[in-house]
Amino acid sequence: MRDTLASLLRAHGFDVSLASSGAEALATCAREPAYEAVLVDAYMPGIGGLAVAHYLHEHHPGTRVVLCTAADERETRHALESGHVSSAVQKPFTEAQLLRALTP
Repeated sequence: MRDTLASLLRAHGFDVSLASSGAEALATCAREPAYEAVLVDAYMPGIGGLAVAHYLHEHHPGTRVVLCTAADERETRHALESGHVSSAVQKPFTEAQLLRALTP
């Protein structure tokens, strides 16, 4: 799914970096802190997407964080209310929903 999303986003003009885990995402963001938006899965291997969102909120507050999740609406709402997540897309989502979530 990660590669498919990357191809889709590149086709829409996004520069894309990939991470296979939350730890890899954190390391990538530490090396290249100028991301406008980061798409994270709520249940990434190891460090989850919400922890990545918290890190970005603290260390890169200008970065939009989009949570991709299959969790119930209550958990998604809680993530949005935390202020660490800019928007969320519920799986399964459409291309249009993803693009709306990633653009301010």
